[in-house]
Amino acid sequence: MNFFEAQQQARSRTRLLVLLFSLAVLLLVALTDFVVLIALAFLQADQVDTNATPQFPWGYLAVSSLAVVSVIGAVVLFRLAQLKKGGKVVAEALGGRRLKSDETDPKVRVLQNVVSEMAIAAGVPAPPLYVLADQSINAFAAGFSPADAVIGVTEGTLNLLSRDELQGVIAHEFSHILNGDMRLNLRLLALLHGILFISEAGQQLLQVRSSGRDRNGGILVVFGVGLSFIIIGYIGVLFGQLIKAAVSRQREFLADASAVQFTRNPAGIGGALKRIAALQQGGRVKHPQASEMSHLFFADALSRWQMGFIGGWFATHPPLTERIKRIEPHWIGGLPDAATAATPAGSVAETPVSKPLEQRMALLQAALLATQAGTPTTDNQIAGATAAVLPGAPDSLLAQDLTVQRRQLQAEFDNLPPAVRHASQHEVPAQALLCCCLMREQDLPRQLKLVQGLGMPCLLSEVDRLFDVVQPLQALTRLTLLQQLVPTLKQLSQSRFTHLQQLCRALIDLDGRCDTFEALVWLWLEHVIAAEFEPAAQTRARHGRLTQVLPTLLPLLHWVSQQAADEAMQQHSWQAGLQALELDPATINQPQSQPLGSLQLLPLINSTPMLKQQIWLALRAAVAADGQLLLDELLVLQGVALLLEIPIDSAPAASGF
Repeated sequence: MNFFEAQQQARSRTRLLVLLFSLAVLLLVALTDFVVLIALAFLQADQVDTNATPQFPWGYLAVSSLAVVSVIGAVVLFRLAQLKKGGKVVAEALGGRRLKSDETDPKVRVLQNVVSEMAIAAGVPAPPLYVLADQSINAFAAGFSPADAVIGVTEGTLNLLSRDELQGVIAHEFSHILNGDMRLNLRLLALLHGILFISEAGQQLLQVRSSGRDRNGGILVVFGVGLSFIIIGYIGVLFGQLIKAAVSRQREFLADASAVQFTRNPAGIGGALKRIAALQQGGRVKHPQASEMSHLFFADALSRWQMGFIGGWFATHPPLTERIKRIEPHWIGGLPDAATAATPAGSVAETPVSKPLEQRMALLQAALLATQAGTPTTDNQIAGATAAVLPGAPDSLLAQDLTVQRRQLQAEFDNLPPAVRHASQHEVPAQALLCCCLMREQDLPRQLKLVQGLGMPCLLSEVDRLFDVVQPLQALTRLTLLQQLVPTLKQLSQSRFTHLQQLCRALIDLDGRCDTFEALVWLWLEHVIAAEFEPAAQTRARHGRLTQVLPTLLPLLHWVSQQAADEAMQQHSWQAGLQALELDPATINQPQSQPLGSLQLLPLINSTPMLKQQIWLALRAAVAADGQLLLDELLVLQGVALLLEIPIDSAPAASGF
């Protein structure tokens, strides 16, 4: 799985969506003009001058066409403005209840732990969670980017699925987050809303009532126009369903494959699909907005009646049997009986919160090897990274043992005291954890004064309680811990978040320098958490050409190359990064050295998927060129992957890793 290519495919689908939408609008304009012609003919039937030359009403048709296009455009723009607030708008429109981080329901706790595990495996922030009051088995992911994404599940998903099945469903939704499908789906939602508006306008016209006498039959014409608009609107509905099917169906196969890659357990998502196929209600969601948002869900959210007699043409999801067959090629069609499928799995609440560390690391290692499988490598690439050096690790390790380093990181994270895990689920302790990650033993007195002055009164006591636990953690573990704080910090009020930003900035600036970890934390805070309060930032224009981001990328690439041991290796690392970008080192001047904290990475974050792949491969090539993987280099790789919203192991192994 190459997630960069998957995201680029989603962007290509966006172009297909715009084309299909334009054709649908042209058809609706033509049908509306036809209705206008009939209405004019009816109104002017008794005023026809037989001696006059007939005049075709071009002016009326021009006004009619312009009105239809303008109204649809205005409705689409209005809907997009609503959706810019992020995935929470969709979840709330479906009646979802946002889960708090301190939920006590065992099934909810399992869901939250599964989401945390998938977030770590995928290398993206853990999104806020919503639960829909529906007994079917279904789920969805919504948002413009991983930073403002949410995941929603139905109550039936929590009650009926086993832990493995739940993990498969959640992994499927994480794939939609990483593959760029969410942005595509929200655009599709806005465009279809514009098409459906014509039908709504027709329903409003039908509500016109007349009192008194109408000699000209005007009310009859209005009634006829309204009825015609409803018919045209439903034709638009049919085209909308066809557009959703054309854009969405293949993305589900891709998400299923990604879910298997994330979990390395085909039986999980396969079991969930079989259970849905066996249930009478399946994945049908009984909510008025489910029809409009059906393409967002894990499985078909509509009944066969809602999709029509030829529902296969309009289905936004492939048949369940076909999806199961692709996941389990040897499956011969066996399904659990309806009674078994409707029986709660029972193992959800009883399954341990985390799988054994050895098993989880084996799965991660298998995922890494599967990602690299089939990717051609040259002798130079293999020789490009022959050892890795990390504190506490052996002096020399093979490059493919990067996973071993991540295993040590995961072991440290899994061994965190329960107090830390509990703190990440509550607003004030979560803020204290963030502060503790930025604090140092040597500056503790001055930092505590800052916390006391800029923070809430209760924040100081939480920092004092957690500091000794967080302080020994290496920077990579702290970065992983921050990913678990995302849902909790996004529950803060706007003013509370602003105060937290000010406090974090003061803690970073206290010693007059900004190291690698502090720079990454600040970028994470500004890009990931701030998306909850500034959703418009997620929809800004993206850079698609390398020349647009070179002024930002070259200083970062130079910083990475300067981490090498000596001047010769630094030059080699710099040239390796440029060559990965297909740039001639002789034509590029090295920028002046800058601290990482002073670099502006926003243009890189707002790049197109394929440009992100170029950036990512260049950074990996520069890191691997000296044959050593240092702590700061691994930290930057992990942090930049988090900011670029990509899995750290997603790119082809072009740099030797």
